[in-house]
Amino acid sequence: MNFAAAVLILVTLALMASIFVWLMSKVQARARAHYRAMITVAGRYELKFVDDDDPNVRLRLKGEIEGVKLTLFSVMVQGARSRHPTTQVTAERPRDLPKGGQIIRPGMDRKLRVEGEGSGHLSEKLRDGAVRRALEAVTDPLWAGTAGTGRLDDDGIHLTKGGFIGDEAILSEMLSRAVAAVQAMISKK
Repeated sequence: MNFAAAVLILVTLALMASIFVWLMSKVQARARAHYRAMITVAGRYELKFVDDDDPNVRLRLKGEIEGVKLTLFSVMVQGARSRHPTTQVTAERPRDLPKGGQIIRPGMDRKLRVEGEGSGHLSEKLRDGAVRRALEAVTDPLWAGTAGTGRLDDDGIHLTKGGFIGDEAILSEMLSRAVAAVQAMISKK
């Protein structure tokens, strides 16, 4: 092997290593921003950090906002080929709602859909404009410019956003949408 070929190989390896280091620094910067935002939101809403046995959960916060119990957490979700970070808020399901049934917005559809055994009672709730608007806000798939989902099921009201959210305003909005949905459903008995 001549000297020029060896230098070319070394330069190529150095370039590949520098690209890898740059990409890793970007990933770490996003993770640090997410942790900062979670800590800020925890302080603002007096949420408590909770230990979690699940190794996929990065951070879990629990607390109560305006009388609504909720959990905010970030988790690595196993996909088909890799793991993807997600951030989720789960608000306590109103106690007066019978179990069974869920409210979802399938895909990019603008209409809410009620499914399951308790669909009659949930359909009745959706006839109220305030409840419908609150649940539309929960299930809106593209608010804040990031993909997400929302639903009401037996476990509560869930808002899920793809990625680790590094903006405390988005985390606060997730919390406020969940709280508003629970309060709208409670006030319309």
